[in-house]
Amino acid sequence: MNKAGNLLIGFLAGAVAGVATGILVAPHKGSETRKIIKNKVKDVSDEVTQKISEQMDNIERKLKGMKKDMQKAAEAVKNDVKEGAEKVKTKANEAVADAKSAVDDVKATASDVKTSASNFKTSTKY
Repeated sequence: MNKAGNLLIGFLAGAVAGVATGILVAPHKGSETRKIIKNKVKDVSDEVTQKISEQMDNIERKLKGMKKDMQKAAEAVKNDVKEGAEKVKTKANEAVADAKSAVDDVKATASDVKTSASNFKTSTKY
């Protein structure tokens, strides 16, 4: 259990013990003691309600902070993925351009070989 839970349990236990002790040693008559108990129970109830409300506010504040942190982390991951995708796209485009250039070189070499072969064939006829 966390510190707040332990604190709340300790607080409640102390309040119950105090009320019980007060009843046992009460110098007042029954109706007055009941009125005192009623007021004490209301006070304790109000304090517990206030403590719970404070804890809920703390939890809500922490959750909002965590949400903000998660949104920042998600945005960073999104940007990293986008950047990586752009790099891959650039490399792929470069590879395609290199392949086209190589094909053009092969075509040019083939054409040169064909021309040379044709010239050789023509020159060897005479």
